[in-house]
Formats: sequence, structure tokens, C-alpha cells
Amino acid sequence: MVHHKSPLFDDLRKRSRDEGKAEGKAEAQREMLLNLFAHRKFCVSEQVRRRVLACEDSETMNLWLMRAADASSIDEVFADE
Repeated sequence: MVHHKSPLFDDLRKRSRDEGKAEGKAEAQREMLLNLFAHRKFCVSEQVRRRVLACEDSETMNLWLMRAADASSIDEVFADE
């Protein structure tokens, strides 16, 4: 049996792979942020946990991670939002 590849099929496969990578990256960022909060001994409310887990924007997650590294409180991580 011979399988013929089409440009459409190749494009769909690439998009699926890229979306999977983005989802994996977002999940890793969420996990890193929650782990950093625990390491810093920040009290994570259910509201904060839900906010972090709902975030799918990589730039926002990077901002929060950078802030969490130096913040003296969890409120500083989410300042100006």
C-alpha cells in the first residue's frame, strides 16, 4: 500500500506538532511557577492556583516567573494586572 503525502496533510501535521509543543511549554511554565511559589514558601490561595493553571500565554508566564524569582510576596508577582 502506497501512502501519498499532500502539502495539506504535511501542514496539518506540522500545526498539530507545534500546538503540542506550545501546550507542553505552557504546562511546564505553570508547574515551574507553582514550584517556585512553594520553594519561596509563598502561600498560594486557590484563586492564585486557578489563575496560574488557566494561563496559556507564554509571555505572561515568563513575566510571572521573573517576578516570582525576586518578589517578597505573591502579590508582587501579579502587580499591575
